[in-house]
Amino acid sequence: MRKPTIICLTPVKNEAWILKRFLDCTSLWADYIIVADQGSTDGSKEIARSNPKVILLENQSEKFNEPDRQALLVKAARSIPGPRILIALDADEMLTGSFSSSPEWSSVLEAEPGTVIWFKLANLLSPHQYYSWNAPLAFGFVDDGSDHSGPLIHSPRLPIPANAPAIFLNQIQVLHYSPIDRVRECRKLAWYQCWETVHHRKMSFVELYRMYHKTEYMPPSAVHPVPREWMEVYERAGIDMTSVRRSGSFWWDKDIVDMLREHGAEQFRRVDIWDSVNWSRVYESVYPENEKLYFRNPRSRIDNFILMWLRKTQPDFCIHSEVKYRWELYYRLVHKALRWFGW
Repeated sequence: MRKPTIICLTPVKNEAWILKRFLDCTSLWADYIIVADQGSTDGSKEIARSNPKVILLENQSEKFNEPDRQALLVKAARSIPGPRILIALDADEMLTGSFSSSPEWSSVLEAEPGTVIWFKLANLLSPHQYYSWNAPLAFGFVDDGSDHSGPLIHSPRLPIPANAPAIFLNQIQVLHYSPIDRVRECRKLAWYQCWETVHHRKMSFVELYRMYHKTEYMPPSAVHPVPREWMEVYERAGIDMTSVRRSGSFWWDKDIVDMLREHGAEQFRRVDIWDSVNWSRVYESVYPENEKLYFRNPRSRIDNFILMWLRKTQPDFCIHSEVKYRWELYYRLVHKALRWFGW
C-alpha cells in the first residue's frame, strides 16, 4: 500500500506571534503545510514563505466564513495527487511530540479512506500546565473526496461523513497555545460574542455568556502537568516551545470597533465587553486620522446586576463542572425569566 501524503491545512490572519513555531513543529510530521492567509499585515505571509514545506494561498474574502475558508484549503490539498491524510490545525495548535514515538501514529497512517481522526485538545495555561475539553475534536481525515460543509462559525474543519469509521487518539493530542496569553484569549472571545450578536443570533445573551466563558473557572483537579514527551522531540530539534510573544494590539480590535460604529453600542449592551477595554481608545489607535468616537458603556443598573449574577454562577457552567439536579431546575427557571427581559 502506498504511503499517504500528510497535509496540514491552516488558516492564518495575523499570527506572527506563533506562526514560526507552528511551522517548525508541523514540518517534523507533515509533507505539506497549506496556509490560507486572509489579509495579514504583521509579517505572517513572509514567515510562511520562508518555510520550504508551505504552500501559501491568498484568502481574498473580507468576511469571516469558516466553510468557505476550509473549502479553499481542502481544494488545494486535493490538487496533490495520491492518497492523502488531512490534518486541520490553527496556527496556535501543534501536535504533541508523542507523534514521533506513539504507535497511534502508525494507526493513523494505515487508516482506510473516509476515516475521521479525533484528537483531544490540551489547552496550555502555561508551558508546564494544561487542561482538556471533555470531548475530542475531529482534526484529521483520511481523504476520500467527501464533501465538506458547515455553518458560518464553529464549522467542522474537515469532512465528517455519516457513519464514517473513526480513530480516537489518546497519546497524541493537540497543544493549544492561545490560552497562555489571557489578554489575547479574552480579546478573541470578545470578538466572537460581538460577531455572533450581529451575524448569528441563535442564542440568547445568557447562552452567549455561558458559552464564551466556559474556561474562565478551572478547578485544580482539571489542571495537569505537561508531559515531558510532548515537548522534547521539538526541543531536540532546536524549537523554542516555552516563550510567549505578546502583542499590544489584535486584529479583532478593529473588527469590534467597526461593529460598534456600524451598529451602535446599544446593540452590544448585554455583551460582556465593556469592563476591561476602553473601546473609544481602541478606535483612536485603529483610526488615528479619523474624528474621535466615544463608545459609552450602555449597560443599565439592571444589566450590571444580571451580569454580576452570571459571573458569580459561571463556575457551574464551566467545562468540568457538574451541576446537581436541583440547581439545574433553578438555572433553567432563572434563564427563562432573563430571556423574557431580553437577556
